[in-house]
Amino acid sequence: MAMLDPASSSPLYLQLVNVLRHQIDTGTFTAGDRLPPETDLATQFRISRGTVRQAMDVLVNQGLLERVAGKGTFVTAPEQRPRSQLIGIVVPYLLDSLTSAILQGAESVLRRRGYSLIFCHSEGNLDLERYQIERLRREGVCGLLLFPLATITESVMLRQLLPADFPLVLIDRRIPDLQAASVFVDNFSGAYRVVEHLISLGHRRIVCVSLPDQPSSVTERMRGYEQAVRDAGILPLASVPLALRKDRPPDNGLPIYGDEEMAPLDRLLRIQEPPTALFCINDFVALGVMQRVLVHGLSIPHDVAIAGFDDIAIAPYMPVPLTTVAQPKYEIGARAAELLVAQVDNGPQNDTELVLPTSVVVRESTVLHAEHNDALPLLQKRARMKGGV
Repeated sequence: MAMLDPASSSPLYLQLVNVLRHQIDTGTFTAGDRLPPETDLATQFRISRGTVRQAMDVLVNQGLLERVAGKGTFVTAPEQRPRSQLIGIVVPYLLDSLTSAILQGAESVLRRRGYSLIFCHSEGNLDLERYQIERLRREGVCGLLLFPLATITESVMLRQLLPADFPLVLIDRRIPDLQAASVFVDNFSGAYRVVEHLISLGHRRIVCVSLPDQPSSVTERMRGYEQAVRDAGILPLASVPLALRKDRPPDNGLPIYGDEEMAPLDRLLRIQEPPTALFCINDFVALGVMQRVLVHGLSIPHDVAIAGFDDIAIAPYMPVPLTTVAQPKYEIGARAAELLVAQVDNGPQNDTELVLPTSVVVRESTVLHAEHNDALPLLQKRARMKGGV
């Protein structure tokens, strides 16, 4: 028997809502079943009858239960329940234009289809993500858009919180051991083509600068880097993960990179034959790397070329405008919303996977500005003369 936790930050009546909803979702109580009297539930869960009444009121308002005068409270049939017009979305961070554009795309589609979008922020914390999903369920959302943390623990949590047929669409990342409809970009191809661009400029010592955490989007980008250099007959160099601290708060929405975080890069730039090009796993990493490279007194792109991934809003305005891979941000949200509405209308489509194309945006961090194009052949020749440097 599920017990309630008086020490939890979640009110007892909401905990009971979750328990009863789960029992309805899993078939412990089916359509037409009469729930135990409020006094019995109060005794069973060791709470007051008033707390039970609050929980029942929530479920009645959501159409899951129906009170019949003189007879009791009964589980309603699915076809009798009012159809919700609420869709929930949970995202892990709000640092850049990616999330805001995804939200805009999703909201635009859902608004035209008559739905309202409820936004929640998980802050990259699995416990908070659980709380937000539970809250959305209490609000009666009929589907969920999830930008996941992409951990195995997360897959277990989602199976506990959501019925097998609950409309769910994952954005940007896969979750290990969870089959769900998803929308993300072709991370492999995007990384491959931007590294191919670096190779075309004569670079042969190209290093991938990554992160300690590696969800599916990051691993696909790393795989694209490795395949691109192998196809060019170059041995892939070991990736360099930055030592990012999760407890360091961002500054005005931008991550802060101190000596500790950049120590792996410092060591890389001091080796006897340092890389001549750096492929950064995302644009925020590229920003920190660019600032550090300039601190070392190196010129971009003459000494070190830098490329990123995402094409965030500040990419053209970095100290050296950043070459990067652009994602169709708005379209990600729009296509995810369309896929979710299709599930709400027609049932689960867990095997549906939409992969959207990316494009490489070339700026001064890898090549000189157009007004200096006459110098490009010299740079490439110099690279070949130095053995690909």
